[in-house]
Amino acid sequence: MPITFEQPGWLLLAALIVPTWWWLLRGRDAFGRGRWLSIGIMRTILLLILAVALAQPVLEREADGLTVAVVLDRSRSIPRTQLERAVSFLEQVSEGEQREADDRLAVIQLGRDAVPTSMPDPASVISLNSGPADVTETNIAAGIEQAKGLLPRDTASRIVLVSDGNETIGNLMMAADLARESGIPIDVLPIEYEYEQEVLFDRLIAPARARLGQSIELKLLLRSNGPASGKLILERNGIVVDINGAEPGQAVAIELDGGLHVEQVTVEAGDPGPVQFRATFEPDSLPGQQQDRIAANNTGSAVTFVSGSGAVLIIDDGTGTSGPLKKALDAADIRWRSMVPSDLSFGVVGMLGYDAIALVDLPRWSFNDSQIRDLHAYVHDTGGGLLMTGGPEGFGAGGWIGSALEPAIPLDMDPPAERQIVKGALVIIVHSCEIPQGNYWGQRVAEAAIETLNAVDEIGIVEKGPRTGGATWTLPMQAVGDRKAAMDAAKQLTFFDMQFFQPSMEMALTGLSQSDAGQRHVIIISDGDPQPPSQTLLNSYVSAGITVSTVMVGWHANNPLHDAAMKRIATITGGTFHRVNDPNRLPQIFIKEARVVSRSLIQEGTFSTQVVDTMSGPIQGISELPAVRGYVLAAEREGLARTGAVVINGEYQDPLYAWWNYGLGRVIAFTSDLAGRWTGSWASWARLNAFWEQSTRWLVRSSSRSDFAINTRDQGGGQFIVEMEAYDPDAAFLNFLETRAAVIGPDGETTSLDLQQIAPGRYRGEFQQRQAGNSVVNVHFAGRDSEGETIEGNVQAAVSRAYSDEYRNLVDNAALLRRVAKETGGRVIEMDDLVPLDLYDRESLVMPSTAREIWMTLAVIAAILLVLDVALRRLTVDPERVKEVLARASAGRQQGGDASVSAWKRMKKSASPRVSEKREDLISGTERSGSSISTVESSSGAASVSDKVEPEPPVEDEGGMTSRLKAARDRARRGDFEDGDS
Repeated sequence: MPITFEQPGWLLLAALIVPTWWWLLRGRDAFGRGRWLSIGIMRTILLLILAVALAQPVLEREADGLTVAVVLDRSRSIPRTQLERAVSFLEQVSEGEQREADDRLAVIQLGRDAVPTSMPDPASVISLNSGPADVTETNIAAGIEQAKGLLPRDTASRIVLVSDGNETIGNLMMAADLARESGIPIDVLPIEYEYEQEVLFDRLIAPARARLGQSIELKLLLRSNGPASGKLILERNGIVVDINGAEPGQAVAIELDGGLHVEQVTVEAGDPGPVQFRATFEPDSLPGQQQDRIAANNTGSAVTFVSGSGAVLIIDDGTGTSGPLKKALDAADIRWRSMVPSDLSFGVVGMLGYDAIALVDLPRWSFNDSQIRDLHAYVHDTGGGLLMTGGPEGFGAGGWIGSALEPAIPLDMDPPAERQIVKGALVIIVHSCEIPQGNYWGQRVAEAAIETLNAVDEIGIVEKGPRTGGATWTLPMQAVGDRKAAMDAAKQLTFFDMQFFQPSMEMALTGLSQSDAGQRHVIIISDGDPQPPSQTLLNSYVSAGITVSTVMVGWHANNPLHDAAMKRIATITGGTFHRVNDPNRLPQIFIKEARVVSRSLIQEGTFSTQVVDTMSGPIQGISELPAVRGYVLAAEREGLARTGAVVINGEYQDPLYAWWNYGLGRVIAFTSDLAGRWTGSWASWARLNAFWEQSTRWLVRSSSRSDFAINTRDQGGGQFIVEMEAYDPDAAFLNFLETRAAVIGPDGETTSLDLQQIAPGRYRGEFQQRQAGNSVVNVHFAGRDSEGETIEGNVQAAVSRAYSDEYRNLVDNAALLRRVAKETGGRVIEMDDLVPLDLYDRESLVMPSTAREIWMTLAVIAAILLVLDVALRRLTVDPERVKEVLARASAGRQQGGDASVSAWKRMKKSASPRVSEKREDLISGTERSGSSISTVESSSGAASVSDKVEPEPPVEDEGGMTSRLKAARDRARRGDFEDGDS
């Protein structure tokens, strides 16, 4: 084990040994020879250790452990049965006899992203119980990079890749090159397959735009790797269209010979707005013949925008809360459509069929995250209008604080501290490791709850700790604040498997009991298999007024015993029990539960109103508004937001009506309600219809220019081209327009698109979209026409991918995997090999050297030696005295008693002359006083007192005889004698 020094210059300090000995030689007469020599040796060792410690020594040793990182491809292209067989094979070989005690195992699973499901540890196992959330893409490179990041430096390393080799994202060879440079071999276990008699829908081509009532031509392109037969079904906005002509039935029968096949059909464009076309190939079922096993790639889709007058989409809870708005729109002859949040399933493309959208008293948990992102993109990136109204579940009272839509609202939904009424405290207990994609959902639900709380609310996160049966604070109880610390803590969750609820619930109870929050609440997410808490603990929750809601999801969610245990916790403590089958509902549940602790933002009473801005905007010309009996508390937003009307609440003026331009769109916020609970007096207000008509007309976006043409082309592989042709009403080219284009993906994420003018009136851009679903291209343009007039507007198109590239792979790419193994020095693992696989084979591996800094240990030793050095110089020890003390200590308790008796006898003997002398003095004194004493001679010659004498009180010597005897005895026990005691 060689030793190296990071600061070797400090070794020169050892030269001080020479002058140290010179100084000691000069003063050696002051010490005995043995003591002088001990001091010298001590000083020498001390200086040597100090010099070495300051030089920062590093002890190097060769590691003997091995870490194997297994990278599992969970993407949909791999047949499930073959993946399970590969995992079962690796489970067996990973527990073989060749595995040594120091060997570690890590597991990374990949889809669109790579997630570690087992950290490097000797106890880790390979399992398919959890994994990435999105398996419709394959990013093998991300899996290799994740594995590299997990491999420790103090062991040798090996990566085992289990995949079919078909990647849709990333570059595997680039990641393999980096692994090779790091000296990490990649073993590969190829999953090989080939789909025969397979048909896939290559694409559906439709025009980007059409006029109302126009007939358009659709092209349906299919590919097959052999002869096949079936029928084609076409749907327009979910309704089947007859494409079979005069023949019976609506579908058309087709025969495929192998290769590319093209079908052309002509249909009417449909109603105004975006029209979704969807075509599906259904193979014939032939006896004894299996064909087309992948159903996901049998569909093609496209979107056409049909010009026409727009409409307003009203989203409410279906109970008539939006009645006054609908009545006003009818009076103004503005088309509208109403739906509940669950019907909002068509994404941004469907929203583009409406010029404005109204959200009427709806909480955030009525929508999923994707819908909320779509609403934001609809306003910000396509120029749509948005109206949000209040009510008991609107704005901050409905959990919209921290949502993706919050930046679009012209109000601050989290009022300042001086308006805070009561704060809440929330603890989340996370046990999600046995839920599918449990790590992802555990983090996501924690983030959803954190986003919902107000800045003054308190939050804590508890999970199973590394100690058996214990619990730990991932986030100790603290104010939410800016949410950064809480969000960081959510990302640090370790997701240990919890065996008992008792420790985590005790920890949560302790934390909440120390909080002064007005409402205290606990949310537990689990599959229900930990041991239930004691009745005593639940009673403590009830006594403290702390409620507990339980969310049950996962592998054990259908176990009646676990179900009953989770329900019992919620019932006893006054919480709510949620049984969840779809994990996508989890964020909404946690958002709703988090609102239990939030302070009330609802203000009810009778409040007058005041219009403060009538110069411009949606309520221009309206000078007064009726009183309201309630509203949702909010604050004015800084920046470009404008407040048109306020509620007078004592000394405060709270926003009632606000608006602004946001991105390309417009937004209005009305903090009271429409249903009449708070605005009952508005029903008789003469200008009610005008109020909502003006607001709506200000919101709606301008219609697209019919003299602009926009087209999209699918180049394959997720590459698309967008071309826009711009003309004025006289068909003259519009050049040098300022364009701002954006692509809104199927997940609601927006990316910018650069359009360049390539010819007179023609603008072109390219983008990549690999996700399945519809993407919207919005082009905002501004400039001047041929007459110098200012023009500005938006034009949209859509591109559609019915399925991801994952389903285009009909055969494996094992050749790529073998190349990876060859270039990194890895092995190709075959499950059918007769030779048993040693997963932890160290042959050809470079065993790393581990470095350990030891300067701190040396510094501690030096400190101890320094104390000993001082002791040697300053303290003088009498050897004889030491021997005597040791001898007395070893004599034991009996010898101590004997010594006390001997000392007493010696003390008595010493005191006898003094006693006799005192007696003589006493007798003489008596005679002098005239007392008569007679003596009688006994046979022994002893004198005895025959007459009664009444003497004076006896005079004791100093301290008294008894005291002196006791003192002598004590000194004897201590081994300390006065002169004459012996």
